[in-house]
Amino acid sequence: MDVTSDLRVRTRLSAAAMETRKGKVLGPPDYDVLLTEIGSRQTWTAQEATDMGTVASLYGQAANALAESRAPAEYLWYRDGLVHNYREAVDITTRYSYLTNSSYQSAFDALNVRWVARVRDIDQLEARLKAQERPSP
Repeated sequence: MDVTSDLRVRTRLSAAAMETRKGKVLGPPDYDVLLTEIGSRQTWTAQEATDMGTVASLYGQAANALAESRAPAEYLWYRDGLVHNYREAVDITTRYSYLTNSSYQSAFDALNVRWVARVRDIDQLEARLKAQERPSP
């Protein structure tokens, strides 16, 4: 297993002591599953707000565990980028958890824009990692 794969595995496993929902232990990438589930619901209720709070907690726990992990010097930028990205996810999902069904659509739209930017940032981080892993000619 190469160092970056190990770092990714530790990132996913770092949240082993996650909160439970309906008797199921949630951890990375379960928060993505929960986000998809929330996004497919037709209305925004107190349950969606509560679930977003759970997602925020999961991202926060993963960010904290990853921030405390050791990484080789050449991959510190990657670990730090993931931590920053996860903390951004915490902020966004926490703000979602404050919304209600009477919140303005513009509040939801603003958070959606931030989420799309966060996903784009992590995609760029992954692309940089792949480029670094390619052997030089």
